[in-house]
Amino acid sequence: MLSSLVLLFLTAVVTLYIASAPRQLVRGLVMLAAPDRRRLMLRIVFGVVRQIETWARATFWLMALIGVVCGLGLWAMGVRSPLLFGILAGIGEGIPTVGPIFSAIPPILVTMVDDPSKAFWVCVLYLVVQQVEQQVFVPRIMSSALKLHPASVLFFVAIMGALMGPIGLLFATPLCASVKVVYDETRRDAARRLAAPTGGEA
Repeated sequence: MLSSLVLLFLTAVVTLYIASAPRQLVRGLVMLAAPDRRRLMLRIVFGVVRQIETWARATFWLMALIGVVCGLGLWAMGVRSPLLFGILAGIGEGIPTVGPIFSAIPPILVTMVDDPSKAFWVCVLYLVVQQVEQQVFVPRIMSSALKLHPASVLFFVAIMGALMGPIGLLFATPLCASVKVVYDETRRDAARRLAAPTGGEA
């Protein structure tokens, strides 16, 4: 748990640095490459940045979708404050693993006070939404936005979750997208070099 918090803190610091000085970062990464590979590095960096921006937008829409679905479900069951709990569900969707669990606790507790018989169905609602989200929404929305195969997204989610826990789950999809950018750009660069034996860039 402590290691995950430390990793999250370091990630936040690095993200803030990147956001505050993107040109310096790009310039530094490009200069690390050999002179004849700098154009390739530049394409990779900009491709990864575009994919991360797309991932952030897709995550926002996923949070909105989960919030609306949970809010409407609670409203249909007559639970108090469905709008508030729907917003909490959307926010919780942005926090891997523990977020959806914590966002489900308040409506369950409120329902137990008002009508204990409904609390079970509130639990069922959140469980069903999370299962559909994990098996359908995340793979399809993310894979469609990032042009990734759903199986590759699920593979990275499984591997990163096993290696790094909740933090790994959060970064599994953008990492998958970044690996795809590196692979595609490297493959295209190799094809250009084969088409130009002298080593010149097309």
